[in-house]
Amino acid sequence: ERASLERELPHKLYVLMSAKLFFLISFFFYKVLKISLIVCIAQHIYGQVYNLFQINYFRYVYIQFSCDYNIRHFK
Repeated sequence: ERASLERELPHKLYVLMSAKLFFLISFFFYKVLKISLIVCIAQHIYGQVYNLFQINYFRYVYIQFSCDYNIRHFK
């Protein structure tokens, strides 16, 4: 039953959910440990997924901008 459910789940949705989960975990690390590089990587992957599925291009641009800002700000 579980295997058939996993096959039915659209691949795009699975990738998007994985990216969101990774983004949230990385954001938690950022808040607790202030590891900006992990957040940057997460934002980049999250942005790439959004761009890939063309859900919100402006959000993708904003994430890229904030990623660059975080690197400059925390160096």
